Amino acid sequence: VSKKIADVDKYVVHYYMNDYEIDRETIVFIHGLWDDKDSFLKVAKYFKKDYNIILPDLQWHGENMRKTNLNYSIESQMKYLSTLLETIWTTKIHIAWNSMWWHISTAFTANYPESVLSLTVINATGVIVEKPIYIGYDTFLSTKEDLEDSLWEVLYTIPYIPMPIAKYMIQQTNASRKFANEHILPDMRAWKYIDLKSEIKDIKTKSLILWWKHDEVVSFEVAEYYRVNLENSELIIIDKASHAPQIDRYEKIAELLENFIRK
Repeated sequence: VSKKIADVDKYVVHYYMNDYEIDRETIVFIHGLWDDKDSFLKVAKYFKKDYNIILPDLQWHGENMRKTNLNYSIESQMKYLSTLLETIWTTKIHIAWNSMWWHISTAFTANYPESVLSLTVINATGVIVEKPIYIGYDTFLSTKEDLEDSLWEVLYTIPYIPMPIAKYMIQQTNASRKFANEHILPDMRAWKYIDLKSEIKDIKTKSLILWWKHDEVVSFEVAEYYRVNLENSELIIIDKASHAPQIDRYEKIAELLENFIRK
């Protein structure tokens, strides 16, 4: 894959893509909150020979600018994704996503059902079934131990992190949390699609729900809700992985995704 840029309503978008072939189906890999387009690179490499693959940085993530004058509601970000796909001439897609961007992908599927061939949900939020979502981000990291604790929330295993890298990661994480608390989360909570129960029941697209047993971020009750209310869906529960398995269980993700898409 190679790094590319696109203009979406005068907002510069960074993304990865392989050489596009019109007769191949396309898979769009969508990262979660605080993450970026690199998140699914190890998964995407298994598909680059047989599919067009797209890995975008979503608004304010990765290399994309953090603008304070944008609307970051789920509805606005859904339109951002739609415009990006139109800009790079992609219409029929499989979507695989992790964590919070289930909101965007579900809203996208509900509004553009003819464009989505399949959905793969990986430990995603999207419905409020047990407790409020997107809370607790007003705490900031101070020490390497704080950083490691935050990583244990999303990974099943974490590598050794040298102190200089840990300090950089702490600075980046705190900056992201500050921006999200001031601009992203208020917009998301105030607009449509924060709780997608009414949209989910109308989605007929075939869907794979992947849930990793040791997720401490999103309750398993959410997975159960999807299984019951996504009409054309199946749920697979996997051991020895946490909230972001595309990072440390990428081979298993690729295997399950390929089997699902080829059905």
